[in-house]
Amino acid sequence: MAQICPISPDSLQRAKAIIASGGLVAFPTETVYGLGADALQEDACKKIYKTKGRPSNNPLIVHTDSFKNALSLTSLTPNTWQHDAFVTLGKLWPAPLTLVVPAASLFPKTVTAGLPTVALRVPQSQAALKFLQAVHTPIAAPSANRSSYVSPTTAQHVADDLGEDLELILDSGETQFGLESTIVSIGERNACLLRPGALTYEELKELIPELTLAKPQSEQETPSAPGQLALHYSPHTPIYLREDAPSNHSPSHTALISFSATTQEENTDYASITTLSDSKNLNDVARKLYAALRSLDTKGLDAIIVDTCERDGIGRAIMDRLERASAS
Repeated sequence: MAQICPISPDSLQRAKAIIASGGLVAFPTETVYGLGADALQEDACKKIYKTKGRPSNNPLIVHTDSFKNALSLTSLTPNTWQHDAFVTLGKLWPAPLTLVVPAASLFPKTVTAGLPTVALRVPQSQAALKFLQAVHTPIAAPSANRSSYVSPTTAQHVADDLGEDLELILDSGETQFGLESTIVSIGERNACLLRPGALTYEELKELIPELTLAKPQSEQETPSAPGQLALHYSPHTPIYLREDAPSNHSPSHTALISFSATTQEENTDYASITTLSDSKNLNDVARKLYAALRSLDTKGLDAIIVDTCERDGIGRAIMDRLERASAS
């Protein structure tokens, strides 16, 4: 059974030994908790897929501790638009941002899912950076949960999902943003937002005017980055967006996740109401959403109905996750 340990010199030394021996360590970032392995050890990365039950065609994000180290993991050609765009966006690091670019030849196919590109990130979390500096190797890490389930935002969430399969979970409390990183693919002459996150499309487009929004991928396509599968981030209890909720739901077996204060009348329509923000502060909604979904998923409900918001700013990321969570 995994041991949950706060970040300390002793726990980091233990993490370093586990990673060096080809093992897995769960660690905190500012977005969600990650399930980490040495990105240069193929057998170690295979353990990620086996432990999560992750499809083998779904590539991994590689975490490192600096822009300089991230650049060394690419095969970008200097003095090209692609290189310059990577430098422009890479200046935002450390940040909740992942960039997909041509990969250096040192990665096993397990990490890239056989693609010529790699997804790279320098996390903002000080705990994550301390871990990366301690292990002194690039770390491949998806979210530390069973594949397609709700991502973990606390160490206990990780233990609930994967505790029997891990030796060590590094703990730094609740994550800051609560949703996975923004992912941008940088092509030869343009860039594409593959997954929205806390670093928003609007903010990034000011830096890269050529940035576009990705079109939905079909189930037959190989994902070009994590977070592209139609059904994802999903609890076992059926999820409905409030605007699409069945009108005949059973009040005694249905819960509501609200983004703002509810009325007295609404309070009688559900077995419980979880209010993520009294004033519809979407940063609070994003930070608390996954914990609310996980908590309600243990209640034996028939359905969870979730509020909706405008699809701009961080609202774009919230709605992306909810649409995937409610996909049938």
